Amino acid sequence: GRECCHPGHQGCWIFCVGHELMTVSTAAESLGVKPEVAYALVRLGLFESELVQVGRRQAQGISTSAVLAFRSSYVLAAELARGCGRSSRALIEALASDGVEPVAGPAQGTCRQVVYRRRQGQLVDDLKIMLASM
Repeated sequence: GRECCHPGHQGCWIFCVGHELMTVSTAAESLGVKPEVAYALVRLGLFESELVQVGRRQAQGISTSAVLAFRSSYVLAAELARGCGRSSRALIEALASDGVEPVAGPAQGTCRQVVYRRRQGQLVDDLKIMLASM
């Protein structure tokens, strides 16, 4: 099993037969977002979760492979902005003017963070080129 990532805190990992899943809050930490954002991504189907029985209650668990799948398919605007050396607002406006729309975000009323679908992992490189020419 894995150690809890928070000393004195229980519940970072959910253990069930044949699976080792992290809580949605722990998955959120691994993505660098707040738990509310991770739960919104699960609701939208962008972040795969498993419903498991933990004692008398059900909990949503996230596998490490689900975190990796999200990272390979989607990217947060804040992450793109850091990679391009721009503000999130400038990046979102530049993408919108180029016809690139987010799959989730406040404007869609779906999530507190703006999320884009990666294009075969090239979105960051494409953005650096596009923003450098501005």
